[in-house]
Amino acid sequence: MPANLARFLPFLDEATRAELFGSILLAAKYPLGDPIRTGVIQGEQEFSRFFAHHFTYRDPRTQPTARR
Repeated sequence: MPANLARFLPFLDEATRAELFGSILLAAKYPLGDPIRTGVIQGEQEFSRFFAHHFTYRDPRTQPTARR
C-alpha cells in the first residue's frame, strides 16, 4: 500500500506518507473531502481490489474435480 499512497498522494513527502501508512487514526483526523483523506481512501481501495482479485480467485482448471 505505500506505493498506492505515493500514487494518490504525490504532493506529500515520504515521511508523511509513512506516518499515514502506519496509523489509520492519523488519516481519520482529516475531514471528509480533504485531499489527504481522499488519497488514503483511494490507496486503500486499490489495495483491497488487488488483494481480493489476486488472493481469492481460483482458476477452475487447477481445482480438483468433485467426486460423485
